[in-house]
Amino acid sequence: MSPNAEIRTAEASDTDDDVTSLLGAPAPAWWRRPAAWLGLLAIAGVIGGIGWWWTQRNAQAVPTYVTAQVTRGDLRVSVIANGTLQPTRTINIGSELSGTV
Repeated sequence: MSPNAEIRTAEASDTDDDVTSLLGAPAPAWWRRPAAWLGLLAIAGVIGGIGWWWTQRNAQAVPTYVTAQVTRGDLRVSVIANGTLQPTRTINIGSELSGTV
């Protein structure tokens, strides 16, 4: 190794020591931070909640069928309504002669 390489290595080492002493202890890796795990847990909870809500919504959208035994009998249909009746077609009737019809 050349003498210049040794000087460069010593200078880089001194710079790293200065930065470390200036900043304090190095920051822990992301997986050692509880905030990162809490954030991941919150995201997983939101995704799980959306998935559960989606499956419940789809389960309620499925039609339900009611079955009964077939029996013979008369059909009774009744209609109860309120409102005004409107004709589908109108025809004007008139006469060319006056008088009682």
